[in-house]
Amino acid sequence: MPRQNPRVQYTRDALRCALLELLLEKPVKHITVTDVCARAGINRSTFYLHYKDVYDLLEQMENDLIDEMGRTFSTQPSASLQGHIEAMLCVVQARRPLCLAILSEHGNPQFVKQLGRLTREGFLQHWRSLFPQAPERLLELVYAFSTSGASAVIEQWLLADCNEPPEQIAHLLSLFAASCLNSCKTMLDS
Repeated sequence: MPRQNPRVQYTRDALRCALLELLLEKPVKHITVTDVCARAGINRSTFYLHYKDVYDLLEQMENDLIDEMGRTFSTQPSASLQGHIEAMLCVVQARRPLCLAILSEHGNPQFVKQLGRLTREGFLQHWRSLFPQAPERLLELVYAFSTSGASAVIEQWLLADCNEPPEQIAHLLSLFAASCLNSCKTMLDS
């Protein structure tokens, strides 16, 4: 991959940081290109060399994060489910400011759903192997419950400056999912 011009990288980084700061203050629909440029100390015409509008900038940032998380699955295809969760949490921790902004009250609620679509099939496939008799609908409900709870746990972890190591949070999330699945198995067996 060719190396990017340092000035271009600096400009993009400054614009991205400015948007992240602004997202913690107000919703994206109230953030203008002028706001981003003023915060970044970048000229508006320079902004438009890189992005169409504020939504394009945010979408590119989110897509980069999704791509990075997706690579954790493709680079570790044989990892355990907990291993995948831990790898994703390492990405979340490394990209903490972006994740905090996205998960904030002014962030993009669709992002969590997009991330859920990324992980969905891997989780369901793993659970099908553990509980082959479980109805598909039940697994879907457990997944919905687990991802909602995981989002809340991850948000709290981010807000607490990621005090616990990713492997500890991954273990906790795996235990929550396993507990839920074991309860469902008990229900099916009775």
